[in-house]
Amino acid sequence: MSIKSIVPGEVTLDDATVMAALETARLTGLQGMSTRTATAVVAMLYFPTSRHSQPVEMVQGVIYDLVCEIVDYIASAHPQDFRRSLRTVLADLDYLVSAFQAGRRPRGTRMIGRDCLMALTGRFPASLLPAAQGLDFSDFGRLQLGGLGLREASLIPLARNTRLLAGAVHLASSSDKLVAVWVRHLSHWPRSLLALGFRPDAIPDRSVLSDRIRRLSHRQKDEIAALARAAGQWLRAAFGIRDDRDPLRFHRANLVLPKASALILTALAEAICPWPARGSAEEILRRIREPHPSLDDACEAMQRSAYEMIFDIIKRRTMQTIGCDVDEFAKRAAAVGLLDPDRGPDAFDRYAVNHVRTFRQIRLINEARVFLQKIFAARRIDMADLDAGLGPLCPVCPRDFHELGRWKDEMNARLEWGLVDRSHGASAKFRRSEETMRMFPSKLPENVRPRRLARSLVTAARKGQSGKKLWR
Repeated sequence: MSIKSIVPGEVTLDDATVMAALETARLTGLQGMSTRTATAVVAMLYFPTSRHSQPVEMVQGVIYDLVCEIVDYIASAHPQDFRRSLRTVLADLDYLVSAFQAGRRPRGTRMIGRDCLMALTGRFPASLLPAAQGLDFSDFGRLQLGGLGLREASLIPLARNTRLLAGAVHLASSSDKLVAVWVRHLSHWPRSLLALGFRPDAIPDRSVLSDRIRRLSHRQKDEIAALARAAGQWLRAAFGIRDDRDPLRFHRANLVLPKASALILTALAEAICPWPARGSAEEILRRIREPHPSLDDACEAMQRSAYEMIFDIIKRRTMQTIGCDVDEFAKRAAAVGLLDPDRGPDAFDRYAVNHVRTFRQIRLINEARVFLQKIFAARRIDMADLDAGLGPLCPVCPRDFHELGRWKDEMNARLEWGLVDRSHGASAKFRRSEETMRMFPSKLPENVRPRRLARSLVTAARKGQSGKKLWR
């Protein structure tokens, strides 16, 4: 079967061209090849067409598009000392609170940065805004998602048009508590900021000495302190900072866009185990992390796994596109969540294990839902009748089917946004409510039958809601 491009206007690659490129790669590696040829070699090598796999030209197209997408992410990334910037903004805000609230006199003089002043206006400073291709983050953090009674806790910062919105709503919808989305904004422009020369139609573009604030009226200084206190609480809630000793262990990219490694691992897992195959986690991990057996006699540059080869293609194309060196690429790759298997093999292995485990659990939930849907259809049970049961010995109802769907949506959101590694601080952004602490069954056999699978998952989903054992 020919390797053909799925992108209009691109050159098609026939079998002879790809086989010649594969032989060349065995001798000299992928260096010097075009991105399309290199991805075709990876697809032909690791995903040859078989009866139970996707067509190889489809896999090549997916890998090529994926490489281009991640290269765009990396090219648009602007790595900065994010933690230092956030600490500086929070320190300035704390100074304003302690120095100017209710009759206090500040000691010494401090330069209040423009990032701090922008935070006072309810907007995120530029140094704290995530960067990504084609997305506008001007409202990042102003759109808040949380429980109706928890406006200062458990908030998820969002932008109106960020890709994170759908996933966050899925997670929130799996809770029994009512949730709300609201916009954080100032009801009127503060007079204290007007006195300092800042207008509502322009963002603060300069720093201010605390001496200027000291010369304001008492009411205006109280207003500055109140704004600083609210801004500090807002930033701490937006970034999940619980106290002053919080190490700020999070990636700003995780708050907004999918991790690049998550995109690669999902694409590889789908190619290795297309639906409806269940697949083995060990087999999927082996094909992702280990070099192809036929490459034992190839050059050292080809002694690479599928993930490592795709990483090498992304690295080479990025360095050619933006003209950066290896160190600059490493900083940009880290900013978009692209794990380097050479620099951090342990971190990559742990992340890959968690990602594949989540991927397979989603497959099992989907399989259980298909099984339940067939039973409901055979017994002519209306899916809208949530409490219609199947009998005393098997009390499953459409409500369980929809609950499994919410569980699947939550796990899909975690998989898509790269939040499968619980040791990563950004996972706090998607912490589950106490009512939906579902635990996936840990003792399911590798080849569990659909009926037992459905029973086990429905039991786990119901326990996550009420803690009761519901199967006889």
